[in-house]
Amino acid sequence: MKKQRQAKLVRELYELDHCFLSKKGVERFTKPFGFTGSTYLAKANPQDFKGLSLHDKDDNPIKEAIGQDASVVAIEIAGHLGVEVPTMLGRGSQLRATCSTILEHLNKKVIA
Repeated sequence: MKKQRQAKLVRELYELDHCFLSKKGVERFTKPFGFTGSTYLAKANPQDFKGLSLHDKDDNPIKEAIGQDASVVAIEIAGHLGVEVPTMLGRGSQLRATCSTILEHLNKKVIA
């Protein structure tokens, strides 16, 4: 049952392409794997090319937030599981490749 819950979370994380997760979001995705992922204080810079836009729960713009990029959360989960992931160019590609590798690993554990 634990592996099924973990797989469900990874499939959800897979869909969060280019997302910045709040501290609570990071905890939601990493605690079921037995650790708390890293976070940092991010500053919004939407004026920059491919800059970061941050919003509160009511979708109002905010200047800073504590959290982490979804692709980094996925990489940390893989590292915690001891799973090697390919290095990809771009956050979206990295997120999808990492989540796919984690899911393969979890499926092997369920089947074994």
